[in-house]
Amino acid sequence: GIMLAVYCSVILQLTLVCRQDNSRIGMELDIFHGLRGGDNEFHWLMISYVALNSLLFVPYGFIISLFSFVNNRKAPVQMLLVTLTSLIASISIEVSQFITGRGYYEIQDMVFNTLGGFIGWILFAIIYNIGRRIVNRNMER
Repeated sequence: GIMLAVYCSVILQLTLVCRQDNSRIGMELDIFHGLRGGDNEFHWLMISYVALNSLLFVPYGFIISLFSFVNNRKAPVQMLLVTLTSLIASISIEVSQFITGRGYYEIQDMVFNTLGGFIGWILFAIIYNIGRRIVNRNMER
């Protein structure tokens, strides 16, 4: 719980608190707009922004996964819970940014933040399963 609280406070700091009111007003509904530069061609710098948006939510998905695994939920349920909570958290951030003018309301951010949460779930599942195999192997000895 403490890890989640600290992480959420960092997210709020990055996405809302450190920005001035009405400094970024607008809405972007094109999912691929952040992948293209001004000349409408794909650019690595723009792609890196999208990658960073995904990476921002990897720890979120990882931490939320901890709650699902501890409660012994089946993998598809865990995946669905983590993906939905990532989406809801991202929508909340985007709506807050839009209302306060502290960020653009971007569909792309929601998609890639949710993808980041899903990647966090995958990483946690891999680490959890490796750890479980190691423990089971040691118990058999």
